Amino acid sequence: MTMMALELPRPVADLCADLAGQGFDVLDEREDQVGGNELVLQGPVRARKSWVEAFVRITMRDRLWSVDVRFEDMPVFWSARSWQAAVDGGRPETDLSQDARFIRFRLSEAAVTYLGLREA
Repeated sequence: MTMMALELPRPVADLCADLAGQGFDVLDEREDQVGGNELVLQGPVRARKSWVEAFVRITMRDRLWSVDVRFEDMPVFWSARSWQAAVDGGRPETDLSQDARFIRFRLSEAAVTYLGLREA
């Protein structure tokens, strides 16, 4: 069963709808042998005066959902919580709803942080 055939939790469904509205497309969707599912969306994000390519990975394994992001040439995904910590400082205590909300409304701030890290 693919990710899109699953009943997505409301925060994940809202995130997918928002990203689709911003021009994100499905890059990859797969199910692993133990029933885990992964969906990767790809699209442009405004960062300062430029655009960067973002990849948002939504996974469900053992009934636990997670949202991760990487930009352009990053070799690995960072969790939404890691991006929030990089943007705001500190260690956020969040849940899936807050993770999805951060990506929905603050992905451009994460992209600016990525550009700052890349230039450092």
